[in-house]
Amino acid sequence: MKNMIISLLLLAKVTTGVLFAQIDFDNYQSLISKGSIPADFTKFTLSKIEENKGTNTELSKKSEKEFLETIHFNVDMILQSGAVLYGDPITVYINDVAKNLLKHKPELMDKLRFYTIKSNATNAFCTDQGIIFVSTGLISQIVNEAQLAYVLAHEISHYEKKHIVQKYDYTSKSSNRFDISLLSKYSKDHELEADLLGIELYHKAGYAKEELILTFDVLNYSHLPFDEVEFSKTYFDTDKSYLPKEFFPETSYPIKNREEDDDSHSTHPNILSRKTNAETKIAEIKSWGTEVNKLGTERFNEVQNIARFETIRYDVIDYNGLEALYGIYLLEPKFSGSTYLTMMKAKAWFGILQLAAHDMRRSLTPGKNSFEGEIGSLYHVFYNLDSKAVVALSARSIYDIYRKKGEEKEMRALWKATVRELAGTDNFNLNDFYDITYQQAIDTVKQGSDTLVNTAENPSSASSTTKYDKIKDKAKTGGKVTNSGQFDYKTFWKYILSDMIIDQDFLSAYNEEKATFTKEKEEQDRYNSMSKSQRKKYRKRKEKEFKGLGNNELIVMEPIVRYYTKNKVKRIKSEKISSEINEVVDEQAKATGIHANILSRYNLSSIGTPGYNEKAVLYSYLSQFVISEEILPFPVDYNLINDIRENYGTPYVVFTEVEHIYRPNSLFFPIYTTIYMPPLGLGLLTAAFLKGHYSSFSYLVIDIDRNDVAAVEIRQYKNPVNKPILASYYYNMFKTFNPKKK
Repeated sequence: MKNMIISLLLLAKVTTGVLFAQIDFDNYQSLISKGSIPADFTKFTLSKIEENKGTNTELSKKSEKEFLETIHFNVDMILQSGAVLYGDPITVYINDVAKNLLKHKPELMDKLRFYTIKSNATNAFCTDQGIIFVSTGLISQIVNEAQLAYVLAHEISHYEKKHIVQKYDYTSKSSNRFDISLLSKYSKDHELEADLLGIELYHKAGYAKEELILTFDVLNYSHLPFDEVEFSKTYFDTDKSYLPKEFFPETSYPIKNREEDDDSHSTHPNILSRKTNAETKIAEIKSWGTEVNKLGTERFNEVQNIARFETIRYDVIDYNGLEALYGIYLLEPKFSGSTYLTMMKAKAWFGILQLAAHDMRRSLTPGKNSFEGEIGSLYHVFYNLDSKAVVALSARSIYDIYRKKGEEKEMRALWKATVRELAGTDNFNLNDFYDITYQQAIDTVKQGSDTLVNTAENPSSASSTTKYDKIKDKAKTGGKVTNSGQFDYKTFWKYILSDMIIDQDFLSAYNEEKATFTKEKEEQDRYNSMSKSQRKKYRKRKEKEFKGLGNNELIVMEPIVRYYTKNKVKRIKSEKISSEINEVVDEQAKATGIHANILSRYNLSSIGTPGYNEKAVLYSYLSQFVISEEILPFPVDYNLINDIRENYGTPYVVFTEVEHIYRPNSLFFPIYTTIYMPPLGLGLLTAAFLKGHYSSFSYLVIDIDRNDVAAVEIRQYKNPVNKPILASYYYNMFKTFNPKKK
């Protein structure tokens, strides 16, 4: 199932100037697209390829065909992934900065399209089609508009000089294989050329030269969070909970300067080479502008804050709970009343709890040798906590938020999921905990001890220095951090749930979930003890007992289709099959009494931007199921998911995959026979080709109400894939969902 989900995931005019809609960060909702759907999203890949034929005269016809297929299919995969935004505040801002950059080249601006891509990678890349993607991760890291302008100028220069085509032409003549990752990987010469041409664009737009070089600091330290602030040792402390200081490192982890990394075996120049190259060019230009935030500092700050809120969301989706907590820690001083941040904190803790509950605690941190900066202190703490301690600390944190936000539907649902996790793991046992606090335990032994004083601290927001200034200062001071000993600190976690373990509402819900898990385990044990024939009878009985989904309204997502010939994906054939499926689904659903609400690129013109946003939200939801088949996620976009559920009147979302491999059987004997015994040989030859077809049809149904998999199946066949066969696949699937339909 995990492989299927991963496969499915691979699918997944505004006024400028100082006037802009201000965002309510206290009640923030994740970015969605707005306005009309651009043609880049609605036009089919095959038509894009046809339109571009003959435009790359430097390539042979054969090379151009392969190039266009590779570029268009992969870029369309990105566009249809659900991660790309249009018409949102960040994309509008990026377009406005680009217009200023290209005010002297309006004809070039008309050829380009700019989109935001939801990703925590600090990245921007252009395509041969004139599309430039900018990640939310990049926007979260830069400190002003000028730095964004230089990044855009660099990417525009790649497009102007057709570096992508040149890169393809080079790799196609060597043993290397060209793929989509090369959209952001060029040769050293191409990178340095784009830097120099970008400087010219940047200069003509009137931006300050000082910010240009500082942009390279963004790239150098992009692996770190968007700011560098000491993590308070009392952040986790409350009147009921206490995390001993011994778990924190005595000194902060040093930050590595990667400017001079060895690039002798890399296609990319190191950052120092690029900075030196840029400084030479800058020195040649005598007159510079002074613009830093030409569109206004307030507007830049808002766009940057939006991007930083989005990094939290993406970290929660990817089960990067510690990164999410540190990001929230950085944002809380400025947005202390944000319900969004509070709920994201609860979701981050829930993901941390799940990893520890399922003995995946090591997934919380990178390898110890990778600890850097202030977030390294947080990694250090959780690297040294055992799983039971992590589960207890997570439960404590979620319980505290539940007591404050328990009247909200989303928080009630999250607390219910938390109780279920606690009841289902061996890393949580009520008998392990005491009904007194850690402080009370110490006071019992050390009367009058004043070593455990809870002083809530938050990072200062008064400083105007940037993340990159702090990193440089830290390199000079070594970042010394003090520590003090505490009593029996390793058992702290046994005391931090003193109030929760006597909460009757919690105990009632916990015991109910515990009974359910016990019953399920007993049934699984019985199944495991059965013979092979008994298991077969058991499965057949269960199939007969299955009464369908109980809802004839379904949301059906666009399928993933892969058509292979000799281990190579035939992209054009795959798209043709995919378009046929779109026609088949509605017809076969109706034949079985089911109404399929289809969310697909093939009906974007009819479902519009609202449908595009729904598709994007559901792909994000699906991605949360990838971490482990045993872990049931809590939807990061809970409210948006439930809006979709209400809109279509069903909790069921169907994802499907069709895969075909053509590998004919040995042809030697049929060909030999055809030569000497033509009638028989032709029959054998036909049979050999027909037997070379292998196909599989998979479906996965997610129940939004239960945040669980309602149905999943993978079936394999020895037949080709065509429209009638596809119709039978989907008919059988829908019939399973509605067995009462005759």
